[in-house]
Formats: sequence, C-alpha cells, structure tokens
Amino acid sequence: MTKTATTTPKVELKNLTLYAGMSEETLAFNATIYVDGKKAGDASNRGHGEPISYHFDDPDVRDRCEEWAKSLPADEADAGNGEAFTIESDLEYVLTMMVSEEDERRWLKRQCSRKVMFLLEGDRKGSYRGWKAKWTTGVKQELHEKYGDKLLQIVNERFGPPAVGDEPSDTPERDAGVDIKDLSVGDRVQVNNAVRPKFLAGATGTVTKKNRTKVVVNFDTTHYGPTGKPWGEKPINCPCSILKKIDN
Repeated sequence: MTKTATTTPKVELKNLTLYAGMSEETLAFNATIYVDGKKAGDASNRGHGEPISYHFDDPDVRDRCEEWAKSLPADEADAGNGEAFTIESDLEYVLTMMVSEEDERRWLKRQCSRKVMFLLEGDRKGSYRGWKAKWTTGVKQELHEKYGDKLLQIVNERFGPPAVGDEPSDTPERDAGVDIKDLSVGDRVQVNNAVRPKFLAGATGTVTKKNRTKVVVNFDTTHYGPTGKPWGEKPINCPCSILKKIDN
C-alpha cells in the first residue's frame, strides 16, 4: 500500500504562459503544476469566464492538494457595489490567485523597466503611481523626501537595487487609476494620463460591463489618432489603471 504524505504540500505553477489576446472575463493561460518540487499535472483556462481546469497524474496527490486548499482561510471580497462577500478557499481558487499574482508581477516588472512605480498611504490596493524616470539612488531619495512616511512601497525594489546616480524625475506621476471594485455598470469614467496612446487622455464614457480585471466602456465621442484610426467608435475593454470615476 502506498503511504500518503500528510505534510502540507508545496504547490507551484511553472512554465506559465499567459494569453492576453484571449483573456476576456478570466485570464487565459497554460501552466504545469508542481507539488513538492515534482511535476504533478497541469492547469489551464480559456479566458471566457469558466473555472480553471486542472489535472493531476496521481489522484492521491490531487486529493491531498484539494484538502490542503480547502483548509486555507476564506477571502473577503467586494461585489463592486460596496457589499462584501466571502470566497471559500479551494484548489481552483488558489490556482486562480497564483496566476493573477504572476500576471501582476510581470506587468509591474515591465512598468518598472521604464518608470519608477510606488504606492502611497491611502492608495487603493493595486493602484500604482509612477514617475517616468530611471530607477536611481537620486530618484529613490527624491521620493522619500517628497512623501516621507506616506510612501508605503517602491515597487522597483522588488526587481533590484537602484543604479547609482542623481538624475531626478522630470515628469509628473501618472494617475493611480481606479480599483475595479469601485466601478459599477452605469458609472461615468474618464481616461487618465497613464493611457497610451496619449491622445485618448481625457476621453469620457460609461461603463457597460465588468469583467474580471477590466471594464467595457462606451465612449461619448470617437477619437482619431495621428494615422486617422478611430478609437471609441465601438465599446472598448479598458484596464482600470487608465480610468478615473467622474460625476454623472
């Protein structure tokens, strides 16, 4: 008879590939599940709002991981209308959070390669501010001098120490964006100065649908880029980092 391990399993996702173009209501991905350092199965999601699909080569390992996941504390979440609800932990939820955290880590690393990202006291979770500047000791000192105790975190520190230099920031910080939990269908929003391309900054519209990490916005007017390409002619799926709420 095979002896079943009773210790807490170390569950990891490796070889994670994210498919941004396929991600609508959920993150589309493929990944390999490792348990205690050994390949144990795979997980995936097609991005259309369905739960994560996972498979284990050994049913005993699967049962052990599912039992462990169910033993974890429940999470509190916001329905978007100010009402809180509880999410009971299970393996599908644990894997979902692993994918979301890795997606955010990769996005932050890309952002930090060209700007300095940080959080201030009172900012919503995940609403990062940014200076378009090199990550140097001079910029780090400038941040601490400007914000003092209000500076909660400099995200660039996750990815390495600052380069030695006194080069100050020369552009204003970008808007922090809005937390998706604070948006509801029917809300009025405006595109902030974090958007690319820049000519969309200031555009206004109405939220018509909420997805997992983005909202669909029906813009009031069509905007045309330098090449004449129209933007806003049809509803656009927008990240909350480029939006702010405005009065009706």
